[in-house]
Amino acid sequence: MCTYYQKKAGRPSAKDHKNQALEGFTLPKLLWVKEHEPHIDQQIDMFLLPKDYVRFRLTGAVHIDYSDAAGTLLLNIGEQTWSEEICQAFDISPHICPPLVTSEAEVGTLLPHIARDVGMKEGAKVFAGGADNACGAIGAGILSSDRTLCSIGTSGVILSYEEDHERELQGNLHLFHHAKKNAFYTMGVTLSAGYSLNWAKHLLAPEESFQSLLEGAAHVAPGAKGLLFTPYLVGERTPHADSIIRGSLIGLDSRHERAHVVRAVLEGITFSLNESIALFRQAGKT
Repeated sequence: MCTYYQKKAGRPSAKDHKNQALEGFTLPKLLWVKEHEPHIDQQIDMFLLPKDYVRFRLTGAVHIDYSDAAGTLLLNIGEQTWSEEICQAFDISPHICPPLVTSEAEVGTLLPHIARDVGMKEGAKVFAGGADNACGAIGAGILSSDRTLCSIGTSGVILSYEEDHERELQGNLHLFHHAKKNAFYTMGVTLSAGYSLNWAKHLLAPEESFQSLLEGAAHVAPGAKGLLFTPYLVGERTPHADSIIRGSLIGLDSRHERAHVVRAVLEGITFSLNESIALFRQAGKT
């Protein structure tokens, strides 16, 4: 679906949404449903992302905030509207795109029966909220152009604040709306960051703690005796946007022990995240 999108949409549409088409975004999923489950496609009244569906059940109101809308590939980021060009190119009805709001917007109040069920005051206000990394950036204080964060969970993220949407990224990094009003952020992603370490623990030491697993690696010299790990266990986002690419341990030999493998995994994650930092610098971030 992503290859089909790139061929059909081309670069003009990418200038609208500022991002390369990837499998995790909403539009490729809608196109898959259109091709493989047309009976479902014909029944679509509106799409909602998970938090927006929860909020709909809480309030009865339907919205999506700009930070999540930016990750659908359907938003014209500069104009802050749904892209008519993209919708027309892929025969997507604009009517299935929910109304747009800012992250701090008050979008409704708890429905009476919800308030009763959860023991909250009837009429409690509900606000739009934002995408995970956009809200995480606010929590980490990434609120000015001199601030950048590294966040590692299942995936790993290098995220930097942007005053506007004009930075030219050549499709190598993401650019999305921030949860802060009238602000943006650029982002590189390692899909299997913490997940790679969890994989190594499950493989090598399923009954031990992470602390025990890492103790030996701390005593291994940088380079892990020539053992290299590429953390592409479930594909990759940055800088290799490829859902098929897979990970590897390179240079494994009889000298290597468990601690070397763990050290190589940690180094592979670190150097993968550093590739995003290098792309930021190439794009003019300091």
